[in-house]
Amino acid sequence: LRYLKKHLTLPGEMKKWAVYFSGERFFEEGIYREVLRRLFGLPIRSQKAFFKHAEETAPAILPSAQALLQEIKPVLETYFQTRQALHRLENAAPPGRNLKEFFSDIRARLDHLMPESFLEVHPRERWPDLVRYMKALSLRAEKGLLNHAKDRAKFEEIRVFDDRLKDLRKGLTSPTSAKKRESINEWAWMIEEYRISLFTQELKTAYPVSRKRLVTKLKEI
Repeated sequence: LRYLKKHLTLPGEMKKWAVYFSGERFFEEGIYREVLRRLFGLPIRSQKAFFKHAEETAPAILPSAQALLQEIKPVLETYFQTRQALHRLENAAPPGRNLKEFFSDIRARLDHLMPESFLEVHPRERWPDLVRYMKALSLRAEKGLLNHAKDRAKFEEIRVFDDRLKDLRKGLTSPTSAKKRESINEWAWMIEEYRISLFTQELKTAYPVSRKRLVTKLKEI
């Protein structure tokens, strides 16, 4: 593990892409923790069992780190490209148009999708979805720059669900069942798919989603 921590470095372009995550070293630390979680995040109950597991797992440590880097690469690249695109579009906004709130909302959505701890916050099976959602944000920004009024109407439509999601999460307490927590998380991902269907229909959703389906799922929660 000491060898991994010492020699784990982002390859090539990924060093540049990590600039928005407090730099490459910060991101490398996150990858290191994720490798540990994947390989050693098990209910090991004795020192003997731990050392046995460590011995058996040792050959997989470096390959796991390399595989993780490949999984993360498209996510990190898309995040970098999205940040760059938003900066470019905001600077290209015509003088006199008050689009500060518009771009603030999109940046807030991006921050929500990709916190610095996204490796820990989002399960790995959701990482490809993050790429789609970030591409959708870039496309929404382009379209909204051309027709802000239309974007605002759609924003108001989905804000109802975003606000309800915040209320649900605020209401979570220690006694809240794992089943309910999972249902809320599933609903949150449904909202992201619905966001695509509203703002960027051309990207297609991962599955059929509509306002009616969101309401129905909410009632089940």
